[in-house]
Parts: sequence; structure tokens; C-alpha cells
Amino acid sequence: MKLTWTNWQGKEISGRIDAALWPFVEILGVDGAARFFLTFGGYYVHIPTGAFRDDNRIVRMFGREKADALAQMIRDMGFEARSYRVPLVNDFLARYLRSRGKSLGQVCNRLRHTDVSVRNWLKADDVRAERNRKALQSMKGDVINEAVDDGLVSMIENHGDDEDRGGICL
Repeated sequence: MKLTWTNWQGKEISGRIDAALWPFVEILGVDGAARFFLTFGGYYVHIPTGAFRDDNRIVRMFGREKADALAQMIRDMGFEARSYRVPLVNDFLARYLRSRGKSLGQVCNRLRHTDVSVRNWLKADDVRAERNRKALQSMKGDVINEAVDDGLVSMIENHGDDEDRGGICL
């Protein structure tokens, strides 16, 4: 499942919808899922053990059938009846709002985040993955250097012909 939007240069960008959100999208549709997260994101909603009452806000927004399906899906995910904290999913919402023609400023205002955060959420999946890979590599290097500094491991040089330029000795 993907959303598509244009960047500030008019270039079309697509980004996938996180797999954790697919059940919500399957029940409510993309527009309905976005409405659900924009309305309830960040706080608890009551999930009954049986059917929702007719005056429940979720029932009024989506209808009985979708509300009951949503409650069953949440229970199937292992959450006990009573309450479920709806995630904020700001990256999904930024991409959704942008795919519906909202400007960067409008997205920032609606999500109450800076343009820096929203721009990061709107980057293409491959750009985000590369940035995360580099951050992880940097973190690994920091951890290794700290372990060497603490005397937990020793760095050894490899002068062989293989591609490995060095190693760690415990």
C-alpha cells in the first residue's frame, strides 16, 4: 500500500504505508484511517468486549459495521477490552495530507510539528532507509569505539589481501 505526493519541485514521490497500519486501512480505507488517526491519535479509546453502543463516537463516524470490525481487529492484536491508545502515526498523516494536496505549511499546522520533521517524513522511502542505515552504521562505530576506549575489546589491524581492513579481538 502506497501514498503518492509531489515534493516542492513538483517531482512525484511515493511512500509505502507502514504494515502496522494496514489493518486500519483495510477496515476504514485510507481516508477513514487518516480521519481515525487525526481524530483519536494520542489518546485512549474505549474498546467494548461486545458491540459498541449506538452513541459511540467511532460508530457515529464510521458506522456500526466498521466500528465493530475495528474493535475486533484491536482485540485480535492482543489488546484487552476497555481501552486502546491510538498511535500518533505522524509520518503516515504527513504523507496522507500531502498526497491530498495540502501544502507543507498546512501539514505542519495540522500535525503541530515543524517543517524539519514534516520534510523528513515526506522523504522517499529509499532516502529514509539510506539515512537510517548510515545512522545505524555511525552508532555501531560509536559503540565499538567506546568498547575499545573502555578496554573491553582491542582493535587489531589486518594486513592481508582480503577486503577486511581490521577487526575486533575480545
